[in-house]
Amino acid sequence: MKLELCFKRNGEKMNEEKIIMHLDMDAFFASCLQQKYPNLAHKPIVVAYNDRKSIVVTSSYEARKLGVKTAMPLYLAKKVSHHQIIRVDPEYDLFSDYSHQVFAFIKEEFTPLVEIASIDECYLDVTQQWKKYGTPRKMAIAIKTAIKRQLGLSCSIGISNTKFLAKMIGKEFKPNGIGTLNPLTLSTTLWLKPINQMYGIGPSLVKQMQKLGIHKIKDLVFSDDQFLNAHFGKYSLELKKRALGRSSNQVLIKHPDYKNISNDLTLSKIIYEEEEFLDILHQITLHVAKRAQKEKMVSKTVGLSVHYYWKNKNRENFDKAKHHSRKSRQTQIDHYTNDAEEIYAHLVQIALETIDFQKGVYLVSVSLKDTININKVPYQHQITQTSNLQFNQLLSNSGLKRAKDIQAGQGKLREQTKYIQRENIHFNKHQKTT
Repeated sequence: MKLELCFKRNGEKMNEEKIIMHLDMDAFFASCLQQKYPNLAHKPIVVAYNDRKSIVVTSSYEARKLGVKTAMPLYLAKKVSHHQIIRVDPEYDLFSDYSHQVFAFIKEEFTPLVEIASIDECYLDVTQQWKKYGTPRKMAIAIKTAIKRQLGLSCSIGISNTKFLAKMIGKEFKPNGIGTLNPLTLSTTLWLKPINQMYGIGPSLVKQMQKLGIHKIKDLVFSDDQFLNAHFGKYSLELKKRALGRSSNQVLIKHPDYKNISNDLTLSKIIYEEEEFLDILHQITLHVAKRAQKEKMVSKTVGLSVHYYWKNKNRENFDKAKHHSRKSRQTQIDHYTNDAEEIYAHLVQIALETIDFQKGVYLVSVSLKDTININKVPYQHQITQTSNLQFNQLLSNSGLKRAKDIQAGQGKLREQTKYIQRENIHFNKHQKTT
């Protein structure tokens, strides 16, 4: 019996196993533009604004073959490709529309159990549906074929019994492929991979682990829990759990309570001026607060994150890790809120205390963390009155306008990264794995 039919132990079928798929659209932004403009089909296009300091948002696979990488400065992309690339402006309304069509189509035609992970990827629980197709792999082929026929876009699909394993195997078969990872063969497949290929581990953590002898995923798996916790914190125990195939297989369609609401903004140029940055911060805050109000969610924790521009003074080869240098900080408010003015006042404090504008900022992210439904918040009228006085004083002292007096510039909030959806809500507290 083929592995893709079901996972086996001691020759017995494991029909009780969940079957999870991770679907990732191939070069999504570039592919959407190639669909809209047929003359760009099979061409080396890069999605970026027309500015020498612009960043490559993404590129077609034809451009990648020429050495172009995501997040590479546009001038460098032109240089490494010997000026063979074709630059195309991002069209975020187009990307959002295609994203909505893809997810809606999957829900209608294949399974209602869809967890949207970003604008171009999702998890599918097909435990109850795959048998109609004979095998999970045949179902994946049907999904890929239908999306290509309906929308003209290609995707890659990973299949396993947890979300993490499905994503890991799917990455290996991009673009336009299907991969199946049997959870019973992890010791001879996943565990043999270098630790830096494990999803969820960044360059900094990789270096720390390698210094202490963790070079492959199997080294993480066989490390003592106390050792991991002492040197890398609780997150390393979650990573180990993922590698063992014991992480979440819950596809979260809706979450009953806690979640993050956030927006990232990839800038069309590098920002060095404080005033210009704060104007952009106004716009993002208004957008995040509006979404929180629409969802009737409030939070006591606001976060700000920026990516600094890598100037590469030493003329090194492009280093995505260095280019993605990030500065993040969050702060607590003494009560729950979704008021844009109040959130902005606290974000201004964070920005002025932590951001080094001389480095240049090219991406800004604002988030409300651990939000809860407004109907579950205890009565806090007196606290709110006090806090209003506090944040009004903050605004007055900094000489800034109130957020309600700032009108978001037409179209500016469309300069988003791939991780933003039309109504993107990132879940960060998961239900218990079954």
